[in-house]
Amino acid sequence: SAFVQIVKDLKVGRLLPDSVLKADTSLSANFFLEQLGSYGKISNDSFASILEPKHTDYHRIKNGLATFLEKGDFKEYTFISGKDSVQLRLLVYKRLSEEDTLLHKTDPDSMDVAEAIKRFQKRKEIKADGKITTSLINKLNDTDSEKFIRVAITMDRYKQLQPLPDQYIWVNLPSYYLQLREKDSVA
Repeated sequence: SAFVQIVKDLKVGRLLPDSVLKADTSLSANFFLEQLGSYGKISNDSFASILEPKHTDYHRIKNGLATFLEKGDFKEYTFISGKDSVQLRLLVYKRLSEEDTLLHKTDPDSMDVAEAIKRFQKRKEIKADGKITTSLINKLNDTDSEKFIRVAITMDRYKQLQPLPDQYIWVNLPSYYLQLREKDSVA
């Protein structure tokens, strides 16, 4: 059962399929038997690459992921919820002190928090105003662990894509662009 689960995860991902996507009918008993027969004959990397999507962007993300994992800081940081305005100042200071060893006050006042925020903003090369804003909270909560989760979800979404035709339109909403592609090259 573990082998079947690994093959399924490599082939179609771990996310629940979207209602728009067709059910993948290639995952039959014969398919799993074929995979089991070929498993011992090739290396683990070759076996995995046969099952993974052939999409160029998927492989770009996968190659970039190795560098990200080497350099990433996967320390557990305090999550800042903007809903609790009473604790917000203390949560921001605590989160900043997890990155900055010079911050060590147990009961910081507003000036201490503002100075800590300015130090963080200067380090990140953003406008140093010392204010607690939504963008500051989002930046503090956007840890490497959160980025890794987004990358993993994106890779699984590529696995759920149907095979693409030779010519198609690729729309990237977050980056706000559209491309006409022919065989994974931008036309």
